[in-house]
Amino acid sequence: MPDTLTRLELDAGTSLDQIAPLRSAIDQLLSRWAESTGQQRSDVKRQLQAKLDDSTIPVAGDTLEDYIRDWLEPFILSASANADPCNLSNMTSVPLVWCSEFSRLCTLLNQNVVSAKSAGAFGDCEAFVLKRLYEIVFRHPCESDLVPGMLTSGGSTANLSSLWIARNNGPSKLKSVILGSKLMHYSIVKSADILGLGKDAIRFVPTDKDYRCDISALKNQVWQSERSGENILAIVGVAGTTEVGSIDPLSEMGQLAAELGSWFHVDATWVGGALFSETYRDRLAGLELADSLAMDCHKQMFLPVAQALVLLKDAQSQQAIRHTAEYLFHDHNDRGLHAVDGSRDASVLLLHAALHLLGRDGYARIANKTLATAERFAQQVKDSDCFQLLTEPQSNLVAYRFRPPTRQLSSSELDQLNEQVYHRQVREGRGRVSLSRMPIGPETSKSSIFRAVFSNPQTANEHASIVLKEQQQYGYEAMDHD
Repeated sequence: MPDTLTRLELDAGTSLDQIAPLRSAIDQLLSRWAESTGQQRSDVKRQLQAKLDDSTIPVAGDTLEDYIRDWLEPFILSASANADPCNLSNMTSVPLVWCSEFSRLCTLLNQNVVSAKSAGAFGDCEAFVLKRLYEIVFRHPCESDLVPGMLTSGGSTANLSSLWIARNNGPSKLKSVILGSKLMHYSIVKSADILGLGKDAIRFVPTDKDYRCDISALKNQVWQSERSGENILAIVGVAGTTEVGSIDPLSEMGQLAAELGSWFHVDATWVGGALFSETYRDRLAGLELADSLAMDCHKQMFLPVAQALVLLKDAQSQQAIRHTAEYLFHDHNDRGLHAVDGSRDASVLLLHAALHLLGRDGYARIANKTLATAERFAQQVKDSDCFQLLTEPQSNLVAYRFRPPTRQLSSSELDQLNEQVYHRQVREGRGRVSLSRMPIGPETSKSSIFRAVFSNPQTANEHASIVLKEQQQYGYEAMDHD
């Protein structure tokens, strides 16, 4: 056996001859988990939480068999059923079927993509992926000898990395602010805080009736900021808000940023493989104006959590965040030179494989299918007399709420009713959505809403109908009980 694949045999009793049966045991547990109900998973989770509160780290260590029985089994049996086509709650998608074996390979090889000498050709693999995606986004080849971006450990880090580059390329002595709609992801606020700009550096702009950044309001905020002597460091556009899936007017925002000489960042973490769909691409006009772009590969590119990336229009802009170490970096394209993350595994292999195995057409077909399912679901919501659709879906996410016509309810009563429906569906039902709170239309106070996310290509109309029928039943039963 090659040295790179040998494994320690530990005193705790984990020997190499136990590894093959381990995979069989895990497969059996996964089968039990797949057949479990929401109530059963909830019960196991509650029992496991109590056990975790009372446990300590063992002195001598457990045997592998004991660990499987005492810990691995309840962990697996408490897991959320993300692969259930009736589960419409997660933006995290179902991974492609071969990902588990590729992930296992990455673990066995244990490459570190921080530098070329510790990663074989996997650093070159990352460069290939970023350059090809650059061509898709910006519609021309990257002409720099630097790789135009980086892989990150998640969408939040991708947004942080982009704004870090913006800050270091901007003026250093002026008070800087970041402008974007009130539906910007919370990671933008975290980024401002981490970068020393402070949470108060975010200037939230109202949205229009379709929950897109209101351009008139954005221009008014620009005027106010300039009048106050603030430097507009960046304008942030969102290509798929987490609340309602809305897509900001990227062309107008990008043009405004160019006029101001401000950085234009697009949070496109929800878009992913939809870039290959012409139907989607029409809705993303202006994406090519971005100075930086964040994408999440574990959403609509169907890879495991967590893998994301940053693309930069000007690859040289990342030199503003370059940090080096003599013992580690000896190549100008070492992947750790321009990144928040240092050590990273070789999971870029999964993205490279997905782009080749699905191809542009495969990703386009999936994006078109999930978008069509979302649009049909939205029509079901509109056709019902007890649901309210917040806006026509701009991506494969539908925001709505239960609003029965048979009784006049106050805002707080309506919120409470929707929350009751949500919690019962999580506990008992097969279907599931997520719950959020946001202003509806011109309202200023927040209301409880449902978010149905169509990220699973296996979700069909009949699965979406189950969700609505359950919610309708639970909603009216809650009203009768009151």
